[in-house]
Amino acid sequence: MSPALAAVYKPRARLLACLPLSQSPANAKLVVVRHDPAKVWRLRLGWALSLVCAVLLSWWYARSSLGPDLAETRIELTRQREELAAARMKIEQLERELAVQQRSAQVAERAREELQQALAARQEELASLRNDLGFYQRLMESGSQQAGIAVHSLQLRASEDPRSFLYQLTLSQNLKRNRVAQGSYEIQVVGSVGGELRRLSLKDLGDSANDQRFSFRYFQQINGLLMLPADFVATGVNVRAELEGGERVQREFAWAELVRPLDKAQDRPEQKR
Repeated sequence: MSPALAAVYKPRARLLACLPLSQSPANAKLVVVRHDPAKVWRLRLGWALSLVCAVLLSWWYARSSLGPDLAETRIELTRQREELAAARMKIEQLERELAVQQRSAQVAERAREELQQALAARQEELASLRNDLGFYQRLMESGSQQAGIAVHSLQLRASEDPRSFLYQLTLSQNLKRNRVAQGSYEIQVVGSVGGELRRLSLKDLGDSANDQRFSFRYFQQINGLLMLPADFVATGVNVRAELEGGERVQREFAWAELVRPLDKAQDRPEQKR
């Protein structure tokens, strides 16, 4: 077949291919249409240009209608960012000021505690001085009236151990005597064990290290420790002091009047005058 005939029958073959199967080639009407590839490309280009125009129109409409609002939103966002930065700076400044105030409060609290401790120490010292003054006043009053040596006082201080007691014995003599008094003393704790009367000396009570001697011009305070037996019930204390020349003095104390709690007793070191 020549090329000219092939060009004529080729479009016809395409049309026949597009006919329904129910139609036979004898009954179908043939229409010859010239094939134009350029027209197809022009249609496609038109659709593309229409799509581009639609997109551009949509963008222009959105810009024209939403543009002012977007500008105001940007301005408002910038303003809020500035306010947020200013608020952060203010918070940092307040935190620094708070830290300074806390340090100042800590220093003031420490100073107040030190002042209270110093005041308590001064009050305790003043109370001790007042006790000493009262002690010396009573000592002088009794010392000017007594004839010779005397058992001025005896104090017992309770400890953490209910069977242990610290004692303080004060001996004195007439101030007009103006000479050294020397001699010995004896302390006996009176009580009972199982209903039987007992008298225990310092050696029986665990104070064997004390030599039970005294030597003073005006007064002497003697300290020691008493350890009561487990079954012993104390009721009183007898104190005897004897000068080397033979003069003797004795005094009895009730146990309930002697014992003082730990926080009320005065812990006075041994003194000798």
